Amino acid sequence: MRDGRRRRGGRICAAWLALLAAGCASAPPAERGLALTVTDMTRGRVLAREPVEAGALVDLAYVHSTEGRPVRATFRVEADGMLRLVQTAFPSVGPGLPALGPDGSWTIQDGVIRVQGSGDPMSELRLRVVPLTRHQLILPSGRALDLGALVGAGDAVRVAVE
Repeated sequence: MRDGRRRRGGRICAAWLALLAAGCASAPPAERGLALTVTDMTRGRVLAREPVEAGALVDLAYVHSTEGRPVRATFRVEADGMLRLVQTAFPSVGPGLPALGPDGSWTIQDGVIRVQGSGDPMSELRLRVVPLTRHQLILPSGRALDLGALVGAGDAVRVAVE
């Protein structure tokens, strides 16, 4: 009889451990701790990974491909791990840049047009890196990643909070 109790006790203990592990694995990002991860999707390697908190800002700076002018897109890390565009800044209007509508969502400060972000949060940001646009990602820590120096021309990069 003791052997039967031990086996049942072991199975119950194993079941509780499995439930506990499943609960930890499915905890929301805010409870697990958030990390911003930048991945070279072409080669499948992590370029950078650092812990972040909700509210942290990530900047994507690049040169507009047709205007040849600098653009900076600022994203905020949300509590659920999503990225939300909060502002796009550029010195002149051009194709592919946000429209300057009558709704008051834009200002001009120090000669730079600043358009407040709109739209739904994103689970990730993907881009193709080309030499012409000189993509640079500024992480919440202040660390700047020169994406063109880290990946090949035309390679895909993914930015996500995990």
